[in-house]
Amino acid sequence: MRDDTKQYREDKALIDLVMRQRPLSGYRAFWACADIKRAGCGVLVKKDVEAPLRVTRSLTSRARHEAHEEGRVLLLEFSTLVFLNVYAQNNGWTAESMAKRRAWDEELRRFLVVPFLQTEEKDAKEEGARRPTRPRAADGCSLKPLIWTGDLNACHREIDVSHPAFFAN
Repeated sequence: MRDDTKQYREDKALIDLVMRQRPLSGYRAFWACADIKRAGCGVLVKKDVEAPLRVTRSLTSRARHEAHEEGRVLLLEFSTLVFLNVYAQNNGWTAESMAKRRAWDEELRRFLVVPFLQTEEKDAKEEGARRPTRPRAADGCSLKPLIWTGDLNACHREIDVSHPAFFAN
């Protein structure tokens, strides 16, 4: 949700009040909120754990001001590891929503699988597409270990699906 709306200010005031109460007062809260609806994801980090070096809300950019429009990504980079929390949309019932889910799956796959860290903005312009930005370890060569959590909206077995026949294809 954009930070210039009355709703945002009211929600933030409530969250701030709750976060000052025990036991949550012992945690730092990080949020990724949607611009278009009340949705998003959050991560709590104990205050006695090092603070993240960087917090981003996108799989395709490490710029702090860029975020996934639906608040689906929260990436916390620590000195020795990266913590990724995602909220994957469900497939929905329409071809449009299923195509949107496939695009999300591909964006996430590129982030998780492609061992590439874009360091130069000119590379993005030359290639014409933005690439995922996985943080590198201190040696500059290897990727930092990744802890991946969140709501993946995935079903392990057919019994976990609401309408198995519909989703069989």
